[in-house]
Amino acid sequence: DAFEIDPLTGRIFTSMQLDREEQKVYVLTAVAQSDTIPPQIDRAIVTISIDDQNDNDPDILFPSQGNDTMSIASSVPLGHLVATVAATDPDCEDDCRFTYAITSGADRGEFVIRPNTGEILVNADLEAYVETEYVLVVRVSDNGQPERMTSSSLAILLTKSVVAPQASRAGMALSSTHLAI
Repeated sequence: DAFEIDPLTGRIFTSMQLDREEQKVYVLTAVAQSDTIPPQIDRAIVTISIDDQNDNDPDILFPSQGNDTMSIASSVPLGHLVATVAATDPDCEDDCRFTYAITSGADRGEFVIRPNTGEILVNADLEAYVETEYVLVVRVSDNGQPERMTSSSLAILLTKSVVAPQASRAGMALSSTHLAI
């Protein structure tokens, strides 16, 4: 139903709009018959591969509505991995290459994103700031022609670290991560 053939020229043409996301390959059997008596009949298998148009925006899997918040300690070191943005795109298969960017929410460079991997990293001493929450807007671009992009928000909640002093009680050493009462 997707193709027709001109009975005089044998030219194959589409009879409807095709979309690679719906079907990537069509296999047709073309039959030609001569006007002679007896008629000569020949068949040919025709394989038609559909090229893709970049007609879909990337789909951000994380962060997404209902799954868009991370909590980290305000004392995490520079370079700490906070989260990784995950995306898919029906216009590409296994080798999707996205470009990731933070478009707002880290105006002083508190966080950075690796443009090729989507990894969001701490880029500042977060204890030096008064904020307890950052809302980053991340953009994913698909690098297609034309380029398509989409954005999502990630809330990063900072928790204050409680550090217990070094002490020793009854032969038990206490560290800065364990407090015995």
